[in-house]
Formats: sequence, C-alpha cells, structure tokens
Amino acid sequence: MKDRNKKRGIRIIAVVVLIALIAVVLIVSGGGESIHATSAGSETIYESSYANYLKSNGYDGTLSKETVDVDLSRYTASADCEVTVGLEGIMTGDVGAITWEFDVAQTGFYNLKLGYIALPGTTSDIQRKILIDGEIPYEDLSRIVIKRWWSDEEIKVKNKNEIRPGAYEVYHNTEWFVEDYNRRNNEPLIFFLTAGKHTITFEVTKEPIEYTSMQFTAAKKTQAYAEKIAELKAQYPVYTGENIICQAERVTDNTKAIYKSSTSINIQKNYSDTLLEPYHPYYIVYNTIGAASWNSPGDSITWTVQVPEAGLYELTVKGRQNLNRGVTSYRRIYINGEVPYKEVNSVGFNYSSDMNMYTITNEDGEPYLFYLNAGENTITMENVMGPMGGIISQVEESLSVLNESYLAVIQLVGQAPNKFIDYEIDKKIPDFAKNLKQESENLFAAIEAIVEITGEKGENTSLLEKMALEAEWLSEDPWLLFTL
Repeated sequence: MKDRNKKRGIRIIAVVVLIALIAVVLIVSGGGESIHATSAGSETIYESSYANYLKSNGYDGTLSKETVDVDLSRYTASADCEVTVGLEGIMTGDVGAITWEFDVAQTGFYNLKLGYIALPGTTSDIQRKILIDGEIPYEDLSRIVIKRWWSDEEIKVKNKNEIRPGAYEVYHNTEWFVEDYNRRNNEPLIFFLTAGKHTITFEVTKEPIEYTSMQFTAAKKTQAYAEKIAELKAQYPVYTGENIICQAERVTDNTKAIYKSSTSINIQKNYSDTLLEPYHPYYIVYNTIGAASWNSPGDSITWTVQVPEAGLYELTVKGRQNLNRGVTSYRRIYINGEVPYKEVNSVGFNYSSDMNMYTITNEDGEPYLFYLNAGENTITMENVMGPMGGIISQVEESLSVLNESYLAVIQLVGQAPNKFIDYEIDKKIPDFAKNLKQESENLFAAIEAIVEITGEKGENTSLLEKMALEAEWLSEDPWLLFTL
C-alpha cells in the first residue's frame, strides 16, 4: 500500500488503511495533495429509555469522582452458569448468569470499566446483558457487545497469486469502558448508583469470557486539541523528517503488527489505483483492508507502527468510502490506546469513488499533530456512528410512533375496512393526526441533518423523504393508509 511517489520532508505518519466503509490504505506520514477528514463534533442524542433514565435520576452532566471496585471473589451464579477461577480472574461459560455484590459510598453517576480476556469459543463477539439490582435499567444494557481480538496469518503465494490468509485469535487482558453496542452515544454508558449495597449481573447471550476487573469510575475526560497541543509542543518537536509509510494490510517494514476486532474484516485486492503497493494489473495481490467487511459499529483495526523519534506527527490515510453515496463513514482514532483529543472521537470520511489521501485535520484544513513515542506505537481506528447516531435514534423514535399509530388504526377498522363506514378515526384516536404531523416534521428535520453532514441526498434520504411525505398526507386524510 505504499505510494511510490512518497515525498520527503512532510511530517506526517500516514497509515495507509482501507478504511472500512472507507476503504483502503492507512499511512503514517503525509505529503503530496490530500483532502481533509475532519472532526464530526460530539453532540449526542440518547435513545429514549436511556435519556429517560438519566433525566429521572437528575443527571446534569457531572460524574462522581469516587471509584467503586467490585470484588470479583464475591459472586453468585445461576445453576446453569459454569464458573471457574482462572489465573487472572473469574471465567464463565456461554450460558447462565453471574452476579457480584458491591458497596457504594457516595450516590452519583458512574461509568463502568471492565477488564476481561476472551476465552476460546466461536468467531462471534461476546455478548451480555447487564442488570443492576436485578433489573436492566435501560435498553442499551440489554445488549452489550464485548470485542475479541484477531490477527491474520502470513500471506502465502501460489502461482504468483496471493492467498487470503486465515485469522487466529489473540488472547490478552483488555480494559474497556462499557459502551452502547452500536456506538451512537460517542461516550461510555452511565450508571446511577445510590449509596449502599448493590448487585451487578452479567447474563450470557453468547460466548465465554474471563472477567479480570470491574470498576465503577468516571472515564478520563478527553481534552480539546487547542487545550492539549500547546502543552505537547512545549515538550516535543514536530517531526520534520522523511515520510513514514506503514502498510495497512500486512506486517512489513514500519508496520510491526495488525490486530482486528472481527474475523470478517478482510484484506482486499484492488486494481483501480496503480500507486497502491503491492500492485499488479492481473495477479491477485492484497493491498487494502476493510471496505464492506468493516461496516459494523464497534469494529476496529489496530496497527503497531514504528517511528524513528519521539515527536508530533501528522496522520494521513489513503482510502475511500465508495459503498454508500450520500453517507459519511466515521472512525474514532486512538493513539497508544487513548483518544488523544475530543475532536478525533469521531472523524468523518465522505463518499468518493476515487482513492484519496485523507489528512486528519480541523475544519480549516490545519492538520492535527499526534504525539508518538520513539519506536513502536499503536494507531487504532474504530467504526462509530458519529453524528449519524443521534439522527438514527431520532428516526427510530419516529418510526416507533408511526407504527403505534398504524396499529391503533388497524385495531379500530380491521385489515379490510368498509369504505362506506365512517370509523371516526380523528375522534377515536384523537392524537393520530397530531402525531403523524409531528413525526413527518421530525423526519424532514432528519433529512436536512443528513444532507448538512454529507452534502448530498442518497438512497437513505429518499426512503426517509417518502415516509415523511406519507406521514404528512395521512395526518390530513387517514383513509390514505389503505391506498398508499
């Protein structure tokens, strides 16, 4: 995946990566012409049950400064849950539920940091439901997805064609702040705990796991770039050496290791750009990673890359998002396991049919600088929903109201209504017209928000526009429900 025309003196680490919806090359270093991949902001619109949970408990944006450690030795398990004390924690199988009791000194809002090691199972993600004091507090906790880690075997060649390698699982202790599985909230989930005794239960959906630690504590607040960069520039130089190119799909040269959170994230062959390396016009050579195989929220790729000196580097990615016109793909960027600035919690890559060099910049096109240690560092890109998450939550709420309104009409008139009978829908379902009018407006607002982000309409906005128009018409004439 190297660009053969790499230039000297550009201070970037471009990690060429086929960014999954974005699809293609990750490069550490910069140089040449590039377009901008910019911060998508961090505004969050919560799913309704979660929003109601926070509101009902008086959440004002403040998390407790206290830490609550859960003693993993204080557990009880259901009869069907196989529990084993492991070398580093408590191992459970793929059925049943395990419960821990813990004490809270101070009432407040907390995040949950989970330490775990995946255990041999299938290739599926680990999934659990989380209950506090025997109940699921809000919908997001009914499906918690815990990631495993994989690495590809060595690429082999047969008759001058490369053979796509298999993947093997990598087992290591991971610490992770529990998030919603579809990465819409752009932050860890929040738990309200009163002072006193409580229980937390992990109910198995699938796959075994070893729990190594559990702690209710506030996640570290990520600083804005403007707040952090002055401090970094006072300590470290800006890299001024030759571009450092790191292959995204294979371990070679400056790419020392590659880890992925799913076996479905595959390396790909691409013939459209002759500047990709390796490249051949007709033999099979793999020179990108991701594309359609990197489309699930929460899936990530981590590259261990090597740089010659400690300092501040720009980051440029070669790739494209050519799968969904009118859609922006988002990635969260981690450097050595942490999101360095709040601006890169969600970075947008717009639709393009061509390969591009995407430099991570602010809205004015000024590249962000990232601190890297001399030697090996990790760069991670995680698929997140960005601002689209809030829009999707809004659309789902509208669809729920529309479905409830439809069912209310069906219960009143049946599946085959008589056109000669006046069912008095507006009287017997008094909120019907008002609800449909409101949701029509909400859907049109969602369309405007999508276009503002992507700059164009696409297949998804066309569908929403059709639903919004139909809702508007039905608010004026409910009988259209049986003709649309």
